[in-house]
Amino acid sequence: MGLASNLLRGWLVILAIFEIVEIVKPWESFEKGIMGAVDPTGASGVLPHIDVVHRLWGFLIALLALVRLAAAADLYNPIMQILNAAVHIVEAVVFGLEFYAYRTSHEEKLPIVIIVFVNALLFSGWAAAAVGMAAANSTRPKSDSKSE
Repeated sequence: MGLASNLLRGWLVILAIFEIVEIVKPWESFEKGIMGAVDPTGASGVLPHIDVVHRLWGFLIALLALVRLAAAADLYNPIMQILNAAVHIVEAVVFGLEFYAYRTSHEEKLPIVIIVFVNALLFSGWAAAAVGMAAANSTRPKSDSKSE
């Protein structure tokens, strides 16, 4: 699984960097005095433009980025991969519902919604594989290093 794990690790890092950039963009606009120039709330854009909402949104996106980086750091840890898959499943459900509710005004976000759903499937499959590998390794007989 060398190539697949390297590609997955790279994809997780790219996604984490993307999220970090998404956190920074609104604050750059706010520092320039252009309040509301960048909508940091994703597809729906229904969150109020107040500082506490932006801080909470940024915190949650930062947690998403951290989970992705942690999953990239330990691709074969089943607990980490289950957490990564769970976070992406929740993201797909929430983002999908937002897109469905506000699709008429955000049809340009469809490619992002598709990527979010593909990520949820990809990371769920990888988590299942990590659990399977861990289970196989735990049932494998240990070799006895003592010479007889």
